[in-house]
Amino acid sequence: MSLTVNVAILSYNRAAFLAEAVDSLLLQTQAPGRIFIFDNGSDESVAEALKPRIEAGRVRVEDAQGMPPSIPFWLGEAPGRSDELSFAVARLRGEIDQRLASAESQAAERLQPVIDWLAGTPGIPREAAQQIVEYLSRARAALGALPTQRRLIMERFFDESGGTQLVIHSPYGSRINRAWGLALRKRFCRTFNFELQAFGRLRLGAG
Repeated sequence: MSLTVNVAILSYNRAAFLAEAVDSLLLQTQAPGRIFIFDNGSDESVAEALKPRIEAGRVRVEDAQGMPPSIPFWLGEAPGRSDELSFAVARLRGEIDQRLASAESQAAERLQPVIDWLAGTPGIPREAAQQIVEYLSRARAALGALPTQRRLIMERFFDESGGTQLVIHSPYGSRINRAWGLALRKRFCRTFNFELQAFGRLRLGAG
């Protein structure tokens, strides 16, 4: 029986490794059917990193044009985040938030003590710690703080298609966020008399 395997690669400011990753997948004994690369908000260009493969017709790149993200159907039925994991994630974000707040700026050299602490305390690889701290420092710079169980953050913006987006940054997981999002959607619809779309991460959008 023939088996087709699709592969998803998540990337954030790691375009230099994408070409090697794609080539490695294509050289496998069982080559994947499709390779999806998800990159959002990086400073680096995925299209530029994969340019030789695009020109050769092996890779296609398509801009999402501001379309809101959705959870793949094969993950939609996965168990939601537990209370224990929600608490642990919120506690880690809160600790990093405090350490970032004590820094005078968000320059790379100022993040090094936070990276050293994160790499040493939980025992995660240094490269992973660096990515986490850089990601959260940029989120903190954009939002003013990081969401925890005691502090939720609302972000409103207009996407590239002109739609209004309201994101409620919450660490509680899909079981609570999904129910809360549906409740908020119904309240907004009744109050303002227009339809909204609600997503699992408490992202509400209006056309």
